[in-house]
Amino acid sequence: MSCLVLGAFPLPMRAIATELSGGIPPETLAQSPQAEKPNACKPGAIAMVPLMALLPPNQNQISTVKGLPSFLFHLPETSAQTAEFVLSNDSNQILYKVQFAITGNPGIIRMELPAFINLEPLEIQKNYSWSFSIICNPVSPSENLSVTGTVQRLPLSSNLATQLQNGSLSSHPQIYAEAGLWMDAFSSLVDVSQFPLEDRSNQEEWKTLLQLMGLETL
Repeated sequence: MSCLVLGAFPLPMRAIATELSGGIPPETLAQSPQAEKPNACKPGAIAMVPLMALLPPNQNQISTVKGLPSFLFHLPETSAQTAEFVLSNDSNQILYKVQFAITGNPGIIRMELPAFINLEPLEIQKNYSWSFSIICNPVSPSENLSVTGTVQRLPLSSNLATQLQNGSLSSHPQIYAEAGLWMDAFSSLVDVSQFPLEDRSNQEEWKTLLQLMGLETL
């Protein structure tokens, strides 16, 4: 697993080896300060911004042109210490599953499907299911906070390929966004800067992408 994390810290390698053979622990991108707010794992508590994928409201279908795409999620403040990501095919066969530690602070996390475990790239125009869960109770999955959806790899059109080839790396987020490929847009923005939340120019581009999707509250 490779991921950039806001509000998370790494598990020891052997701690995730039982979930997946091989993996890269999360690295901290930035971190929000602790605050006394409603907690996602306390009964009846409602987070100001819930657990969600970085997609336009009421959408859970991720479109990508990547064979091994990234997935971005917003995590609310929580007392939980572990999160889990699962990817399955259309036969409900689990292709990838990993658990890792989180700090409990609110923030944004990027999950990348790893190539080093020989995970096959997503097939074009085939639907896959994903789930991202905050593990509130390891022995009672119904108490976990989860978000689910699907992902489909689209063929890379000649027009989009030309734009990406002719454009600078810094222009790729906007190119992907104009094509409606939101996850690819955010992921490319992280790739360009590595620290998109700490650089002023990248902050503005980050905010612009969120506004285009109607997620100004993040």
